[in-house]
Amino acid sequence: MTNFSDQPPQQQIPISIDVWESMLVRYFLAVGPSGDASDIRALEVTPTTLALACGFDANCQDQAEDAFRCALLRDQRYLWPALQQGSSRLPSKDVPNCFAPLAMTLLIDSFLDGDGYDNHQFRAKLASWLGVDRKFNNLAGVKLMWEELAGWLDAQASVGRSFRRLVLPEHPLNWVHIGYTRRLSFPNRADVRAVERALDSTSQQDLANPAAVINAFWNCSHRIHMSTGLNEAFKDFQQAYYSQRRALADHRFWILINKVRAAVSSKAAAYAQLEIALTIDDEREFRVFVEGMDEPRSGQTLSGALTQQAVRSSANLGASVSRGLLFFTQASMGRWTAEPDLSKCRGRVLVAYDDKTAARITHWLGRADQYENWRLTVNPVNAETLAAELARCGLASNDASLFRPGAFDGVRVNGAWLGLPGFLPLIASDTPDLRIVADSGIANLRVSAANGFLLAAERPVIGSCVIEPKPAASERGPHWRLKLQFVDRAAPHYELAGARRRQPLLTDWSAVNGARAECVAPETLAWGRADDALEWLLEAVYASGGSGWDECDLVDLLRRADAEAAAAPWRTLKMLQDGGVIEPRLRQGWKGRVWTLAAPRIIPLDSAIGPISLAEGAFCAQLQEAFFVAAKGMGATPFRLPGAARWSVPVMGAVGADPGKLAGVLRWQCAADPDVPIHAPLALAVTERRAEHYLAAAVWCWRSQRFVKVGANEGTVRLTLLAHPSGADHDVYRVEAKGARTHYLSRCAAIVAAYVAAAVPLFVFDGQRLTSMGRDGALPDVLCAALRRRRLENGGFADDEYTYPATAEDARWIAGLLPRCVAGLDANAALTPGVTLSLARRSNGALRPQWIDGRLTL
Repeated sequence: MTNFSDQPPQQQIPISIDVWESMLVRYFLAVGPSGDASDIRALEVTPTTLALACGFDANCQDQAEDAFRCALLRDQRYLWPALQQGSSRLPSKDVPNCFAPLAMTLLIDSFLDGDGYDNHQFRAKLASWLGVDRKFNNLAGVKLMWEELAGWLDAQASVGRSFRRLVLPEHPLNWVHIGYTRRLSFPNRADVRAVERALDSTSQQDLANPAAVINAFWNCSHRIHMSTGLNEAFKDFQQAYYSQRRALADHRFWILINKVRAAVSSKAAAYAQLEIALTIDDEREFRVFVEGMDEPRSGQTLSGALTQQAVRSSANLGASVSRGLLFFTQASMGRWTAEPDLSKCRGRVLVAYDDKTAARITHWLGRADQYENWRLTVNPVNAETLAAELARCGLASNDASLFRPGAFDGVRVNGAWLGLPGFLPLIASDTPDLRIVADSGIANLRVSAANGFLLAAERPVIGSCVIEPKPAASERGPHWRLKLQFVDRAAPHYELAGARRRQPLLTDWSAVNGARAECVAPETLAWGRADDALEWLLEAVYASGGSGWDECDLVDLLRRADAEAAAAPWRTLKMLQDGGVIEPRLRQGWKGRVWTLAAPRIIPLDSAIGPISLAEGAFCAQLQEAFFVAAKGMGATPFRLPGAARWSVPVMGAVGADPGKLAGVLRWQCAADPDVPIHAPLALAVTERRAEHYLAAAVWCWRSQRFVKVGANEGTVRLTLLAHPSGADHDVYRVEAKGARTHYLSRCAAIVAAYVAAAVPLFVFDGQRLTSMGRDGALPDVLCAALRRRRLENGGFADDEYTYPATAEDARWIAGLLPRCVAGLDANAALTPGVTLSLARRSNGALRPQWIDGRLTL
C-alpha cells in the first residue's frame, strides 16, 4: 500500500565537488527510504557505489570514478590543504563540507590488497590514482575531518534531522593520519578473498545458514589472515547472533557473505510468489506471481497453483514444494504469502503439506482443507510452536534465518508514513523490548504486540521518531535503529495513471444518456466533518491509490479502519464505490477486479436555491481545502455534508459558483451533462459471454441470501457463479428464469436481475430510506450516482444495515427501473395500467404484465 517513489536519477554525472559532496552525503550518511538509522561503523566506497550515489546503474562505475577524480583535481587549492590540515569549508545544515575528500580516501583503501602496509603503500596508491607527483607524507587532515564529520552527524541527529551517527573506531595515540580510514573502509579486496577462502569448504546451500557460516570462520580463522575490519565485523556479528538477535540481514559482515555467494553461484532460477487471498465470498483464492509478469495467475485450488511449472522450478519455492511442506505468513489481514523457511515467519502461519507428510503432522495441526494431494490448515498456528513440533518430527531444524528490521504494511506519502490511527506501519523486530525516541508531536505513539509489533495511536501522528531495541547488558548500543517520519495528510495526485487505469470499467447499468440533473438542497448547508474513522479511511484510501489496487489489497486496507469496517469489508468497499471515490475495473487477462481512484470532477446541478457545483471523485484533505478556498474566492458558499449513516461518504459542493470556472481553477473536469439512467426498466449491463467451458463455483441460496457451494435453496430462479477452471478469465454470473438464460459480469447486476425475476423484494422503503434486505443487495452504480445528485447524500451502512437516502418519489422511481424489487411503497401509489404496460414493453421481454386481484401489475 504506497504512493512513494524515489527521486529520479541524475541526468548526467556531476562535475562539481560541491554536487559530489551533497550526493555522497545523501547516499552514505543520510537515513534512506527504508528508515535505516543505525550507527555507521563501516563504509564501502567503490566505483560501483559512486555510480549508485549519482543515481546511475552500476555499469556506469568507470564514468563515475573518472568524474569523481576530475572534480577533486579541479579544486586542488582545496584538496591538498584539506588532506594536511582539515577542510577549510564551513559545514552547513545539509552537508559537512568534508566528506568528499574522505570518500576519496575510502575509495583508495578499497583498492589495497592487505591490512599490513607501510607509509608509502596507501600514499603511493593515492598519488597514482590522482595522477600527480606528490608524496603525501602529511595526511593529518584526514583524521581531523573524520572527527569533524562524526561531530557534525551527531549534532544533526540530536536535533532530529535524518542523518545516521558515525561511530569512530578506538583511537590509539599513533593514529594521526589515515587510521580511521583503514578501519572504517570495509570490505576491501583482501576481505573478499579472505571470505572466499573461509567458505571454500561450505556447500552453497549452507551459505544461507548463519550458524554454518560462523562455524566455517571458526574452522578457518587460524589459517587465513583476516584484516582488522573483517575480524571486528565477524566478532560483532557472532556476538549479535548468539545474543538471539535476528535482524542482521543488513549487518556489514552478512552483506559481505551475500556478495561472495552471489559471485560464486550460477545463474539462479526465477523467483515465484504464491499468495492466498480471500474473495468476496470469504473463500480462498490462490495467486501465482512470476518475475516479468504484471498480473498474477489465479486459481481456485492449492494443488493447481503448486503444479504450475513456474512454482515447481522457482528458486525460492521449488525445493519446499518437492519436500511437501510450505508455510504461509500473513502479509495483511486478507492475504497470506508462501514462505519456504519457517524461521522467517513471525506470528501465525498457515501450513500446506502433501499426503506423504500428512501422517507425521496432521494429528496436531487441526482441521485442514483438502486440495487433491495437498492440504491447507483451516486455522493459523503459532510459528514458534510449529517450529518446535516440526523439529520433534524431524521435518525442520532450529536454525534461525536473518531478516532486516524495517517498517512495512503502512501507507507511504512521499517517503513518509501516513500517521493516521489504524494505518500505522508494523515493525519487523527481533525483540519485543522496543523503545520510541520521539521528536515533538509524537507523544502518543506506542508499540502494540497484538498483531506483531504494530505502531498504534489514538490520534493522528505528525513528526519523526527513532525506534530501536533496548540494548542488552553485553551490547555497546542498539543493534539497529529506524527513523520514521509521519504526516497526517495525503499528497494530492495531480495525475492519476498506471496500468490499472487502462483496464475497462465494470458497470452495472447500460441505459444512460447525458442530461443536466436537478437536486433538492437541504435547508442547512455547512462544511461538516464525518466520523474520525471514516475521515481517516478516506485519507488512507486516497494516499495509497495513486496507481490503484488489487482487490485483496484494498479490502485489507479497509479492514484497518476500525472493528465495524473490519467486520464488513465488502460493504465498506461498496460504500466507497457508491460514494464515487473508487471505480471497479476488470483485471486484464485473469479473473477478478482491480480498483482505481475516481478522478475529481464538477457536476452542475439545478436547485431551488440556485445552481450547485457538485464535486465528485476522490479527494484528500488538501484538495478539499483547495475546493473550499476556490469556491469562497468566487463568492460561493461551499458545503460538505456527512451522510446519515456512520459509514457514508460526505458530499461536497458549492452554491453560487460557476461550474466551468471552478473546475478550471482546480484543473478538474467539468461534466456539464453527466450520465443519468433513462427510464428503461431492468437495463442492467449484460455480457455476450456464455461461459460454455466454465464450472459452477457456487449457487445463490435464497434462504441465506448468499452464494454457497453446496446445500443451496435455489428456488424457481437460479443464480449461478461460473468460474474458469484455470482462473484465466473473468467470473460470469448466470440467471436462469422461465427457460431463459442471461449472463452478467457484474455481481450487483446479476443479483438484482435474479431478485426481479423471482419477484422477491431486495429493498424496503421506510419513508426516508431504502434499506437493503440482502447481504449482497445493492443498487446499480448509475442509480447510486443519480440518488446522490438528487439528495446530496450518499448511501452507507451502520448497525449492520445498508441504506440509501430516498423520498417516496425516489422509491417509486427506483421501483419503476427495478420492478418488484422495492417493498414498503404505499399501495395507493401503485403503477397505473398505462405505466405498467409501458414498462413491460420497454423491458425487452424481461417483464410481463399480470392481472392480479383486479389490478394490472408486473
